[in-house]
Amino acid sequence: MKLCLSFFLSLLLVLGGGCSSPAAYETFSFGELGFSVELPLAKEKVTTRYLVCDKEGGCDSDSTAFGAFYNEDNKETNFLSSADSEWSPSRGASLQDISGIEKRGERYFVLASKNFEYEIHPIRLEEDKGKKIIFFDAKKDFYKELADKDPANYANLPQIYAAVFNTKSSTFSTAILYFDTSTVPLESWDKILSSFTFY
Repeated sequence: MKLCLSFFLSLLLVLGGGCSSPAAYETFSFGELGFSVELPLAKEKVTTRYLVCDKEGGCDSDSTAFGAFYNEDNKETNFLSSADSEWSPSRGASLQDISGIEKRGERYFVLASKNFEYEIHPIRLEEDKGKKIIFFDAKKDFYKELADKDPANYANLPQIYAAVFNTKSSTFSTAILYFDTSTVPLESWDKILSSFTFY
């Protein structure tokens, strides 16, 4: 499946859907990335798959991303993503393109689509088995350029929070979990972050 998305369509994948969140949390295991986490989502509505980007899709070479999606009311919302280091579709970077984390001194940066990087400002840091989980305000940090160039459009984006972390996978070394607050309210993140288990 070729990924040929415009920047704004990729935003719809990231933000769209308006998933309703049941009160109960369920444990989701993502063996491809080597971790489990408790989420307020219905398991029967979650699917995972690989996405492929090739030269026709705008990438310099064949590359792959892994994603998890929530399906409701015939809408699909991407909420977990991890891309390989060659992932570089011909559009602006989005949250689904994250492929790395770098710490420079006391500052953290996420890498996306080979040619993009964004400084993130941790709200909270968690750790399990040596894997650090960085929780941050994705709307503020990741879409800062949009805020500077198009404040009106930025203001219309929902509030998004995210957790980024390294994985055990040699192909997908970094992953990001993200929700807008209409899907998962901020107060739910306390339980989500404390439930991460790497294996």
